[in-house]
Amino acid sequence: MVTWLNEHFDALGDPVARHGGEILKFLGDGFLAIFPVPDAGILPCPVCASALDAAADALAANEALNARRRAAGLPELSADCVVHFGTVVYGNVGTERRLDFTVIGRAVNEASRIESQCEALGRSLLISDSFAERCGRVLESVGTVTLRGLARPQRVWTLPPG
Repeated sequence: MVTWLNEHFDALGDPVARHGGEILKFLGDGFLAIFPVPDAGILPCPVCASALDAAADALAANEALNARRRAAGLPELSADCVVHFGTVVYGNVGTERRLDFTVIGRAVNEASRIESQCEALGRSLLISDSFAERCGRVLESVGTVTLRGLARPQRVWTLPPG
């Protein structure tokens, strides 16, 4: 099981590193990655473009791995991905006896809540409205979703087919 999971983490994580991101936290069969933006005022944001490329490449690599596993009669692991723009804090948190390196903040909570909509919307990649405003790419609107704990509905996007 661990070997199988690590194959998927490699398929998903290698594009993150290749495109300038960093995985900060593993959560079961998923992870949180960041792409630090040195100047949030530059639009379109080149870091957002890199993050979106990483997400698309990661999902394609995971699908290719699943195809190989399927052909070999082995189990598959689907993946969903959300790209979001916001402020986070990362570092060691915990108790005196047990620390954990993690990323926290409102943007992390929002991304997690958007990810929970992937299955209902039938999309493996969702893009938040705040990210869509900055990435400079042609995107396809998926609709507006209500997210637990947020006062107003959020518009979400994905990459167009092709």
